Amino acid sequence: MKLPTKIALIIFSGATIGAVAAGFLVFSFTRSALQETIGIQNIIVPSPDGSSTIVTSPARDTALNLVFLLIPIFFLATSVVILFVVVFVVRPITVLTRTAKAIAGGDTSLRAKVTSTDEVGELTKSFNAMAERLINLSEETKAILETLPEPLFVLTEDGVVTSVNRAASEMVGHSEKEMRGRLLRDVLAGIALLEEAKDVALKIEEGVAAAKPIKFEEVSIKNKVFEVFITPVKDYRGRTSHGAVIFHDITHIKEVDRLKTEFVSVASHQLRTPLTAINWYIEMLFSGDAGRIAGAQKDYLQEIYDASKRMVRLINDLLNVSRLDSGRLKIEPTPTQLEDFIDNVLSELRPVAKEKNCELLFKKPKTRLPKVDIDQSLLRQVIQNLVTNSIRYSEPKLCDTALTLEKRDGKDYLITIKDSGIGIPREVQARIFEKFFRADNAIRVVAEGTGLGLYIAKMVIETSGGKIWFESEPEKGLPAGRHGTTFYFTIPLTGMKKKGGELGLAG
Repeated sequence: MKLPTKIALIIFSGATIGAVAAGFLVFSFTRSALQETIGIQNIIVPSPDGSSTIVTSPARDTALNLVFLLIPIFFLATSVVILFVVVFVVRPITVLTRTAKAIAGGDTSLRAKVTSTDEVGELTKSFNAMAERLINLSEETKAILETLPEPLFVLTEDGVVTSVNRAASEMVGHSEKEMRGRLLRDVLAGIALLEEAKDVALKIEEGVAAAKPIKFEEVSIKNKVFEVFITPVKDYRGRTSHGAVIFHDITHIKEVDRLKTEFVSVASHQLRTPLTAINWYIEMLFSGDAGRIAGAQKDYLQEIYDASKRMVRLINDLLNVSRLDSGRLKIEPTPTQLEDFIDNVLSELRPVAKEKNCELLFKKPKTRLPKVDIDQSLLRQVIQNLVTNSIRYSEPKLCDTALTLEKRDGKDYLITIKDSGIGIPREVQARIFEKFFRADNAIRVVAEGTGLGLYIAKMVIETSGGKIWFESEPEKGLPAGRHGTTFYFTIPLTGMKKKGGELGLAG
C-alpha cells in the first residue's frame, strides 16, 4: 500500500474515531446532567432587597457547556471526513468519468489529469493508456479502410449509414458527414440509380438486417458495374451490430467479357459459312454428282464429313453462348402439352440410345397436365443435352435413363433425369455449370466435347424463370466407380418467361 493511501486512511480513521468519541461524550454528559437535574432541585437564594433568586444546579451548567462545546467538534470532524472523500476519491473519479464520456463522444485528444500517485492515480494512468491504445487502433483501422480502393459503407441493422471510406464518398459525391445518419437507399437515390439498383439498395438493407453474408452479382451505378458484398460486423459478444457493404468495380471485367463475346460471335459466323459449304460439297460427292467414289475414298470422305459436323456443332455452341451472354437470345413461348412434347424429344433420341443398348423411360403424371407456355426449341435443346449426356457417360449394360415429369402444387413443373453413369466427382461439382469445363472422368470416357452443353442448359432455364441443379452420389447396387447422377430443372407454372431478342439457339 502506498504512503499517501496510508496517511489518508489514518486521517480518515482518526476523524471517524473522534466523531464517535465526541458523540459518546455528548451522550454521557447529557445523561449525567439530566440525572443530576432531576435529583437536585433548583436553589432559591433570598436577595438583600427581600426578593428571591433561582440558582441552577452546577452539574446542569457543566453538561450544557460540554454539549455546546462538543457538537461543533463533532460536525468539524464529520466535515473533515467528507472533504477528504470528495477531494481524494469522488473528484478524481468524476473527472475520469467526464473524460471517458468526452472521448466516447469523439474528442480523442482529451486525457484524464493524474493528480496523485495512489490507487486512483494508477487507475487514471491505466485509463489514459487504454484510451491511447484504443484510439491508435481505431486510427489504424480507419487508415486501412481509407486506403481501400473499393467503396465501403458501414450500416446499422436499420440500414442507416454510420461511416464510409474515401472511395465511397467519391462514388456517391458526398462527404462522410453528409451521408452519416441517412438510409443507404436515400444516399444512393441521389446518383441516378437504375430501377434495378434501387431494388438492390433495399435488398442490401434487408441483407444487413438478416446478418448473413450476401453477394449481388451485378449492380449498375453511374455507368459502372459492381459486385456487392455484404458482411455482418459482430461485437466482442458475437452479436451482429453493423453490416459492411463493399462495392467491387467489375466494369473493366464486364467490358472485356463483352468484347470476347463479340469476337466469338463474329469468328463463329465467319467459320460457319465455309464449313456449311464443305458439308454441302461432301454430300454432293457422296451422292455421286462428281462421279463414282471408291471404297477407301468414301471412308476418307466420311471422316472428313464427321469432323466437319463436329466443327459445326462446336461453332453453334459458341454462337449460343455469345447470344446468351450478350442477352440477345429470344424466348418465344407457345402453349404446349408437356407430356407429348417430352415423348417427341425422347423418340428422337431413342436411335442414339439403341446404339449403346440403353433404355429410355418416361414416367408421366397420373393425370394429364394443362398446357403450359414453353419455347419448344430451347427446351428441346436442354432435354436433348441432359439425356444425351446420360447415355454417353454410361456403360451399355448400365445405361437406363429415367425421365420424370410432375407438377408441384403451388410451385412449378419439375422434370427429373436420372442415370446410372460415372457420376460427377464431389471436388468438381461446384464447377459443373461453368463454360468449357469438363470433369476428368468425363474426358476419359469421351474425349470429344466442348464443355458448353450444361452451361447453355443452365442459362436457358434460368433466363426462362426456372432453376436447374443436380445430385451425384454413390448408389447401392452399382459397380465401383459408378455413382449415377440426377439432374432437376423447373418450369414456372405460368410457363417460360417471354424475352425479346434477335435470335434463337443455333443448331
